[in-house]
Amino acid sequence: MVTETGEPVEFFLSPGSFADVKGLKVFPFALPEGSVVYADKAYNDYEVEDLLLAAENIKLSAMRKLNSQRPMEGYVQFLQHYKRKVIETTGSLLSQLLPKSIRGRNFKSIY
Repeated sequence: MVTETGEPVEFFLSPGSFADVKGLKVFPFALPEGSVVYADKAYNDYEVEDLLLAAENIKLSAMRKLNSQRPMEGYVQFLQHYKRKVIETTGSLLSQLLPKSIRGRNFKSIY
């Protein structure tokens, strides 16, 4: 999660086998009422979108797939693409700080 200016405020790491939309369901949205969360196509889940809006008044604005049942207007799509560039840049800067690989060890191989 990043601010409008690209400042990271919160993130969590999940295993590669953990689907993005699953992560969305467990992400603790500690945001002020009326916030808008921009997300890419991997986060299309109408149920989560509706629940966030009803329970927390947080609008999830996920980019839509071509066959979407809830298409977005052109200006919203433009805004989503613009916001996504900010998020992608922040993500790549953060990934440069992380190690390229983590070597797994079991307890017996240490001793």
